[in-house]
Amino acid sequence: MKLGDILRDSFRTLLDQPKMFVPRLVSTSISTLWVLSLLGFSGTGGMSLESLNWLFYLGSAPLIMFLGVFVSVMLAEMVAENPSLRKAFSRALSKWKTLVLISGGLLISTLLIYLPVALGLTLAFISGQVFFIWLGFIVSLILLFGFSIAIFFLPVSVSEGGGLMESVLDSAKTSRTNSREVTALTLFSFLLLGVAFLMQGALQTIGAIGFVLSRFVSAVTTTYILVVSPKMYVADKE
Repeated sequence: MKLGDILRDSFRTLLDQPKMFVPRLVSTSISTLWVLSLLGFSGTGGMSLESLNWLFYLGSAPLIMFLGVFVSVMLAEMVAENPSLRKAFSRALSKWKTLVLISGGLLISTLLIYLPVALGLTLAFISGQVFFIWLGFIVSLILLFGFSIAIFFLPVSVSEGGGLMESVLDSAKTSRTNSREVTALTLFSFLLLGVAFLMQGALQTIGAIGFVLSRFVSAVTTTYILVVSPKMYVADKE
């Protein structure tokens, strides 16, 4: 199946099965409440409350990461066999051990990917050279792009029953086999997320309501991206 056919087929799938939007919309509702809670803590002031804010963040961030991974695998289950929401939820939940490991790995990987940005900011502060900020940003962007390509098929690999390393290797192998298409899809995904980010900025200017609306715009965009991956995986295996 050609890349254009996969994109059109994914779009038609979402039109025919709007229930696929439900998992991401639910997870977005939870994560939005989480962000608003963090803002509420930070806005109260006081050293003890600031400490409480950090404790709340450190304790809940892994749960939010797990929720994102869980929803991705749940959507992969829905695309592959079109089960009910309840069955897709149960199937994803049965893989909870693998999803916990993946969530931890993603947290660590995210920190490592954005390390060049932090290093660039530090060097820029010491030297006064803005060049280091741009250099750190570019390096992190390259790392993020490469990492996104490597794990492009990770949710569907997990839904196929693989463990952590098996799923990661299968995802990387499938991405390498379809390197041109996956690179194009990753660029397309970055473009869609960029548009959603710009819309977030415009909507956030009208306050909290705009912030909430922008989060749901992003959820709809992300759902489409998550449907494309299993479609391409299935086409590759046929």
